[in-house]
Amino acid sequence: MAKDSKEEIKALNYAVYQSNIFVAKEGSSVGELKLPHGLVVDVTNQNVVIADSANARVQIFNHEGNLVSILGESFFKCPWGVAVNRTHIYVTDVYLHTIFRFRKSDLTLISATGTKGNLEEEFNFPAQPTLSHNGFLYIPDRYNNRIQILNPEFVFIKQVKNKVFSEPVDVKVTVSTVYVLCCPEKPAIHILKEEVVQTIDFPTVLSAYFFCIDPYRNFVVSDFHGGFVKIFKESNLLFKLGEGKVKENGEGELFHPCGVGFSGGKIASVSHNAKFGLQIFSPPPYPRFLPD
Repeated sequence: MAKDSKEEIKALNYAVYQSNIFVAKEGSSVGELKLPHGLVVDVTNQNVVIADSANARVQIFNHEGNLVSILGESFFKCPWGVAVNRTHIYVTDVYLHTIFRFRKSDLTLISATGTKGNLEEEFNFPAQPTLSHNGFLYIPDRYNNRIQILNPEFVFIKQVKNKVFSEPVDVKVTVSTVYVLCCPEKPAIHILKEEVVQTIDFPTVLSAYFFCIDPYRNFVVSDFHGGFVKIFKESNLLFKLGEGKVKENGEGELFHPCGVGFSGGKIASVSHNAKFGLQIFSPPPYPRFLPD
């Protein structure tokens, strides 16, 4: 474990992690990835659902890194974000400005909504969505600078706008709080709770399009141009995952890391690594690496 004396960073080299899984080389064949972006971990079965953007499809891997199924090759142009619940998989497409809903049991397309625009149920780059506890879909409408909320049948509920929203690209929700990742080239997470906004900046992150929240309420942020997945307690960097060799494609090296998920003690990261597009890391006991 390395330590930066200036910033007092506890940084984890990927080699500290046990049972690493490195799969999905770059390509267009079954089980290969090409410029993937969004990722979500299905908590019902631990499967990893990935928007395989340049291949215009969604691929689903199990927690061992084995391909389970492929979704929607005839529907998409550039799938970007994915969300999943007990019954359905949702996919946003940034070229079509559309969101799709598939039945999870047989991957049948149930419905789709959206076209380019700025009205209700219109989008301009629908990014990484998420689902609330009551099944509502929160969709970052990037270039309209808003979050649109739809019910499970794609009926418009409301939009969330705030003067601090600049290019929202990812969103997470709890029962009472909305977390919005904005401004990818100068990333910040805006926390909305009872109409009050708190902003968390990440000065050590070069750019970010995806994040998740771990069981300890830390922010797990993919630093796209930095080549790391970084874990923060508010704005304080706790540790980072990856080698930071943004032009390398070896094990544990995260070239343009994108979607990230945390489930069952494992961190799943998808990146543009030409040899290992999907990497699943199993850390030692997580609290061991938190500051005293």
